[in-house]
Amino acid sequence: MNAVCQIITGVVMLSLSYFVGEETHAINWNQELIIATLYLIIMGGVISWGIYFWLYQHLTVTQVTYVAIFPPIVAIIIGYVFLNDQFQPHEIIGTILILGGSVLIYRK
Repeated sequence: MNAVCQIITGVVMLSLSYFVGEETHAINWNQELIIATLYLIIMGGVISWGIYFWLYQHLTVTQVTYVAIFPPIVAIIIGYVFLNDQFQPHEIIGTILILGGSVLIYRK
């Protein structure tokens, strides 16, 4: 299902970029970009999808759908730990709302 959506989106966006006429820029494949790309492939692709399908064997479909709300929270924490990002008030409030809503839904 995702492959079809991504192919259609790729065709539409490629077509639009042709008509808009934006300049193309060469990608500078330095070590930082290669590491970031590998991280996204491994963590964002292989491992996350593996966990996602594993969860289907142990939880209900409804419970698995709640997994999608946690990546922003994990991204904020990773940014704080590895990039010394500072927590913003709206991030803290949003995280509390997300976790609170999850607890309420799970208890139902």
